[in-house]
Amino acid sequence: MSGEFEGIGGPARRNLAAIDLRTGQVTPFNPDVDGAVEALAPHGGTLYFGGRFAHVGGLARSGAAAVDLGGTPTPFAPQVAGNPIVRALAFGDGTVLLGGPFIQVGGQQHVGLAEVDARTGAVTPFHDDADNEVFTLAIADDKLYVGGSFQNIGGVPRGRLAQIIPALGGQVTPFDPNFDGTVRALVVRDGTLYAGGDFHHVLNGVPRAFLAAFDLGNLTLLPFESQLDSGATALADDDSELFVAGGGLTSIGGSPRPGLGAIDLASGLATPWAPAVPAGFSVDQVALSREGGTVVGSTYLGRGLLEAFAIAPSTPAAPRAVATGPGQATVTVAPPPETPKLS
Repeated sequence: MSGEFEGIGGPARRNLAAIDLRTGQVTPFNPDVDGAVEALAPHGGTLYFGGRFAHVGGLARSGAAAVDLGGTPTPFAPQVAGNPIVRALAFGDGTVLLGGPFIQVGGQQHVGLAEVDARTGAVTPFHDDADNEVFTLAIADDKLYVGGSFQNIGGVPRGRLAQIIPALGGQVTPFDPNFDGTVRALVVRDGTLYAGGDFHHVLNGVPRAFLAAFDLGNLTLLPFESQLDSGATALADDDSELFVAGGGLTSIGGSPRPGLGAIDLASGLATPWAPAVPAGFSVDQVALSREGGTVVGSTYLGRGLLEAFAIAPSTPAAPRAVATGPGQATVTVAPPPETPKLS
């Protein structure tokens, strides 16, 4: 659980805490972060996070840091400066990609986007400055997808979404979907890139209000249209659904879904899942846990609320039978894919 708070569920915890989703109790995990945490990314036995802070556990850590699962800071210290806020994280090959409104990392100019060593936080040769803020990052097949409010990145015109190859030092590819509004959330699943935000059109005029999908095999826009009535600020997915959160969201495809809803990935239509978000609360984050259901972060007039809503368990893939001899066969039943737990 991250955000901007001094305590949660009773115990004092500054801006970052862990909750046992089976019991709802706060765990002993206590990194003591002195400013708001806006992005979380667990990787192996380490939790990386970004936000608006200067110290973690009493150690200097500006904008981005990492702790072990006991809450102790690691040597990872990227030294973000110049509006030192990190809003998005993604993992490369031994590296961490950072996105935000910053203008400097590790004493070098890196505007909005930077790549750093995952162990130390030292900057790599990757360099792609953006002319406005980066809000979200996603990695698939060694390509980085960057979403935000920029119109140029790496010296190349790209309207709010770009595809970049980190291994080539940050080469911007020809993919240019050209959104007419800010891209705030990205999810990649099964070769499809889902983008949510405050836009109404892509590709210089094709209607796609607040949510769009692209086939990453041929980089084409898909007919997927979900009919959100407001911009998505966070996305999460499971085996068959895309979960959407947004402070202004009230409906999906005409069905009431205040703040939070789910979309069938095959059809683009709203599913029957309709959680009862407390009246007056604005949902701005969503995460999934197989054990704990859907976990939602929401805020209202300075107060914070964390809710968990049950979702239907995923259905395993159909059994597969392979003949092994006369009257004999081997039957294989695949388990459903794992979904990362919320830390």
